[in-house]
Amino acid sequence: MLFVSVQVTTEEQRSSFVSALSAAEDWLYEEGDAEEAKVFREKLSGLRKTGDPMKQRALVGGVGGWACVCVCVCVEIRLCLCVNLPLRVWYCV
Repeated sequence: MLFVSVQVTTEEQRSSFVSALSAAEDWLYEEGDAEEAKVFREKLSGLRKTGDPMKQRALVGGVGGWACVCVCVCVEIRLCLCVNLPLRVWYCV
């Protein structure tokens, strides 16, 4: 089996996105429980503005196969956990 490694983000982009996810998770547990669903959707939308293009570049860049599935599932789980929404798994293969 041949695995192709394609860089779709920089270390700075990944670090920034992880920080944003962590901040959203912290907000969720500290202040988010008193918020309405609209605020959760806005937070999720903001996170997806960064995460979705990363996912798309991974798909187009040739990562494919199970690696793609893992990336998609991990991103979706993290985003849903951050904003306490039902999990919707994307299968990218």
